[in-house]
Amino acid sequence: MRILKENAFIIGGATFLLVLWLSGPRVAINTSESLPIGIYFITQTSGKEVGKGDLVLFYDEEINKKAAERKYIREGHMIGKRVAAVGGENIRVGPKQTTLSGIPVSGKAPRTDSKGRPMQRFLYNGVVPDGTVFLLGDTDNSYDSRYYGFVEISKITGTLTPLFIW
Repeated sequence: MRILKENAFIIGGATFLLVLWLSGPRVAINTSESLPIGIYFITQTSGKEVGKGDLVLFYDEEINKKAAERKYIREGHMIGKRVAAVGGENIRVGPKQTTLSGIPVSGKAPRTDSKGRPMQRFLYNGVVPDGTVFLLGDTDNSYDSRYYGFVEISKITGTLTPLFIW
C-alpha cells in the first residue's frame, strides 16, 4: 500500500511538472514578496476585464525600466501587483498611509528602498482617473503605485491565478 502512495505522489508530481512545462508562458513563478510566493496561471487580457482585488501583470515601459535599473525585476519582465482601486474610486495616497474611501489599504511607503536608495513617492488625494488602476503589493515595502502612480488599464497584459503558493 505504501508503494502505491509513493508512486501516486511521483506520478502526480510528474504530471504537474509536465503541465507546467507544456503551458509555456501561461505559467509564472513569483519569488517576490510583493505577492504571495508561488506558481501562478496567467490569463491573457486586454485589461478591460480587471477588477478590484485581481492580481495582474503589466508592462509600462517607464515603470518597468526604473524597476529593472534598481534590480527589482529583470529587464523586459512584467510586474505583478494587486488591483487596489479602479477608475472612479476615491483614494488618498499620503506619506503615512493609503486609504480607499477612508479605509486604510496600506501602510507607509518607505522613503528609501532596501539598499538605502531614496524613493520618490506618489502623493494624491482625489478620484482614480477612468482608464487607470491603482496597484499595491502585499507588503508595505513593495514597489507599487505608491511610487509610480496610476497604471493605464491598456498596460495590463494578464491576470494571475494562484496554482500553488507558500
